Amino acid sequence: MPISAADASSSQQAQVQLQVSTAVARTVLDNQELQGQAAISLLEGAAAIAKQGPIDPSVGQRLDTSG
Repeated sequence: MPISAADASSSQQAQVQLQVSTAVARTVLDNQELQGQAAISLLEGAAAIAKQGPIDPSVGQRLDTSG
């Protein structure tokens, strides 16, 4: 069965679309990995601050409900 120019062009177009889709998916994955690393970094920083305790020990220990 002979291959026409339209079939070859269609095949090339499909291949290019696949390459573009793969590149876009890789970029999205890379961005998600960076966002995950940033979230972990924020959580680690918050945990380090929480371990330090309050700067003034009397702050945040009582709740004034009378106004």
